[in-house]
Amino acid sequence: MLAVGLLEAQGEWGVLAPTEAAKPVLRGEAEVHMREEVVVRAGRSGRAVRGAPGSGSGAGSKRSAAAADLTADQAEVFERLRSWRAEEAKRQGVPGYVVFSDATLAALSVHMPGDDAALLAISGIGEVKLERYGAAVLGVLQG
Repeated sequence: MLAVGLLEAQGEWGVLAPTEAAKPVLRGEAEVHMREEVVVRAGRSGRAVRGAPGSGSGAGSKRSAAAADLTADQAEVFERLRSWRAEEAKRQGVPGYVVFSDATLAALSVHMPGDDAALLAISGIGEVKLERYGAAVLGVLQG
């Protein structure tokens, strides 16, 4: 809201205050549209993923904090991406997080990008990772 001029920092401590441009928003005459951010919690959320498979053994059944708030469909996509990442990391001889972090996989699962431009909008994907993994990730997302 600061970036679009609806709020401004005032005074010695930078207290946020609405500007003249915010009046139509405050009166309900205008809307503010913001993009959705996927928030990854540092600790366990305590909430189970809806539709999550039962507790199994082995690393494949472990849920990451990044996947804690995903819907059942998003969790399924997250697990497909996670499997792909494990294979890719093994092929390269690197840890999985070098390919993509769980937070990036969660963002991919939520936003389901369909092309290179949409992939670049995901946090954790730049030109290099787009070049290296873009086609494969789009293939996994298409299922």
